Amino acid sequence: MFQNSKISTVIISGLLLGLFIPILFTFYFLIDEQKQKYQQRSIKVIIDSATLSIKESLLIDSKEWLDIAVRTALQSEYLYSIKIHKENKTIAFNTKKEYITHKKEVDFKIKQNGKTLANVRLVFNINNINKDTKREQHHLIQILMMQAIISTFIIYFIIKFKILSPIHTLMRQANLISNKKLNKEFKWEQKDEIGKLGRSLDTTREALKHLFIKVEDKASFDSLTNVYNRHGFNAIFQKELRRCARYKHPISLIMFDIDYFKKINDKHGHLVGDKILIQLCEIVNKNIRESDYLIRWGGEEFIVLTPETNLENAIFLAEKIRKVVATTPFDKTISVTVSLAVSQIQENEDDNTILQRVDDHLYEAKNSGRNRVSY
Repeated sequence: MFQNSKISTVIISGLLLGLFIPILFTFYFLIDEQKQKYQQRSIKVIIDSATLSIKESLLIDSKEWLDIAVRTALQSEYLYSIKIHKENKTIAFNTKKEYITHKKEVDFKIKQNGKTLANVRLVFNINNINKDTKREQHHLIQILMMQAIISTFIIYFIIKFKILSPIHTLMRQANLISNKKLNKEFKWEQKDEIGKLGRSLDTTREALKHLFIKVEDKASFDSLTNVYNRHGFNAIFQKELRRCARYKHPISLIMFDIDYFKKINDKHGHLVGDKILIQLCEIVNKNIRESDYLIRWGGEEFIVLTPETNLENAIFLAEKIRKVVATTPFDKTISVTVSLAVSQIQENEDDNTILQRVDDHLYEAKNSGRNRVSY
């Protein structure tokens, strides 16, 4: 079962109580009744046997056979003495010499055809009868205990493999889902309620997985231009930094924004401004590699992340973007230019440092007349 499991403790306690308490009740509360029944049964067997042998001796009227019958009956460890009366006269008497503390006298008549042949008094050794009673009780308790132990093990393993192990799997499954670890699939072959619950959890996991993918995609992309936003940039930036650092490959950043974008909005309206942002992203995406990333950093400011690219090649790409944008008419008649800054990321350089450095270069490009590349 599982460690520190309250379920296991409850089930084991229930098994022990359910199987062993009835045995204890049987032993402690029914012992006197069992003892009385055993005494009565033992006494009856001896009386029946003694009656048969004594009766035969009386019928043939043989003193010798009567003495033999008495001695034979006394060989029983349960019997202490025998006394036979006939017409108020003792015709046979025999007793053992041992000392007993607990005895019981039983008187009965031996009859033939309704006529009393003799009166018999048997004195029983209750101590010996009780010894055998206890022996029988111990045997019974041993059998019951063995049955209880075997039943406990059988029920234990049934509960463990049919209930507790599946519950443990359900707990692991629910824990993974609660921690948003949604790639682990659980196969449930059980047809019972636990299996149904497990399959329902796996269906929930699959639905959550698709939902989180959609949410993550929505959170990572700019709703207007459909390029990465700052949230998406943070994820891909760290991944590409680690990859390029591992293989000792260069990686560069290009930051740019639209020159005099506020004037465009003021003159043509924000709807036209939005169209220009969308068209700009389309142009840039057509002129960068599939391995490059375009990010809307905010407003009219953008970043191109270029893995496997040194400063020289990044400058070349920035010039290419600048020229294409400057020669492309936006919204049919509007001319747009961009100012760009380029920096190659240095080894062990943190995010804030590289972003500040490229931002400073962009400031230089804008102060130097715009529509140019600074690095």
